[in-house]
Amino acid sequence: MTTGRKVKGFLMQILSNKPLLYLLSIVLLFGVWLYFTLQVFPSVEFPFENKELKILDVRLWYSEEDVFELFQSLGNQGRAIYFYQVAVIDMIYPLVYGFLLFLIIRLLSNRYLFFKQHSVFVYFPLMAASADILENLNTVLMLYLFPKVIDILCFIGSIFSFSKWLLVVFSILIIMFIPVFQVIKHSFQYLKIGKNRTNL
Repeated sequence: MTTGRKVKGFLMQILSNKPLLYLLSIVLLFGVWLYFTLQVFPSVEFPFENKELKILDVRLWYSEEDVFELFQSLGNQGRAIYFYQVAVIDMIYPLVYGFLLFLIIRLLSNRYLFFKQHSVFVYFPLMAASADILENLNTVLMLYLFPKVIDILCFIGSIFSFSKWLLVVFSILIIMFIPVFQVIKHSFQYLKIGKNRTNL
């Protein structure tokens, strides 16, 4: 057998093994997530006049006044940096954490038969990523329009931001809950079996 056929056979074996494929994808996405978290985001520095201000992405909600204060504090250079982050970096990052959380939930739910195949809970991470991307598009538009700040755009961005964080928290709780639920379930089963043996 040639080396090419061996490699092809090995790849086909991996692709036909769904749990293994999920696991490899999770490891890869986790590595990319770590790179963004530890390398990419810390390297982006905003020249804030007010150091206590936070960018819109990390807020649950923001008003017209909040947006104006942030953009004004950033200055021309800061807004250019923020535009690049939101339009480029933050368009990729949601896909990374969205598919990472999605695959983890999918792997756990398939392993423990926790959710039905098309349960809406499985898709919470992808919904969070979608809300994040829509918020970023909205922020790009607000940066483009500045110094004009439109109230309805602030409201729409807040809706997307709140939805994003809510769905991310729910996704993490689901990942934590599935193994805990299985441990509790098996514990009750063992107690029930032990009780039945005692009655015999």
